[in-house]
Amino acid sequence: MKLIRNTFRFFGKIIGPIYLLNTLFCLPLVALSFFLTAKQQLNLFPAYNIFTLVLLETFAILTINAIYKDQAYKLRDNLKIAASKYGKILLFLLVFTIIFLLCSMLFVVPSLVVAIMAFFMFPILVLEDLTIKEAWKKSRALTKGYRWRLLGYTTLIGLFFIIFFLAIGSLAFFDESVISTKPIAMQILFRVLFFPIDCLASVWIMTFTTVTYLKRLERPLPPEYSANEEKVALC
Repeated sequence: MKLIRNTFRFFGKIIGPIYLLNTLFCLPLVALSFFLTAKQQLNLFPAYNIFTLVLLETFAILTINAIYKDQAYKLRDNLKIAASKYGKILLFLLVFTIIFLLCSMLFVVPSLVVAIMAFFMFPILVLEDLTIKEAWKKSRALTKGYRWRLLGYTTLIGLFFIIFFLAIGSLAFFDESVISTKPIAMQILFRVLFFPIDCLASVWIMTFTTVTYLKRLERPLPPEYSANEEKVALC
């Protein structure tokens, strides 16, 4: 449970900047919404959510890493780095989603195995200058011997958020069907004042993943991964 406590501790340190960035990202949408038709406005949010969530999660990883290592950092610099890595992260998410869906078509177990083996890929791609293939190899090596534990953690966290979302969804105040009937400017204003719950959950999960990854790096890497690293260096 110490890992969960550390996650909440780091999450508390980054939620302020995350909320501020979300607000800044929403402001252009408020202005843009006045020049769009109703249909165009409805198509605006999915693209906004994808862009914002990936950028915020990448920013969160960079900031958590700096805080964890007690390094000086500037939010502006972290945001620039996050933006520069956006394309690679988006490509990784696309490739991983396709692989995960293909595994899911076979059985549930292969998809879970792939998901756990790729558990650290997101922070690895953000914090290290590796290709997607190299990040996969390192994530697979780092999760070796910890996969059952990671599966237990992710299952408990998943159940918690399912219950949480069901509880939130029962409140009319957060009912998307009610919010979506309002003018687009009011919808955006709502998302500025009340940070999207699903985005908040995603950032918390990414905080957990990053803290777990940094903790794991404090222990020796598996011998077979070190051997592979040496081969690459010799090439």
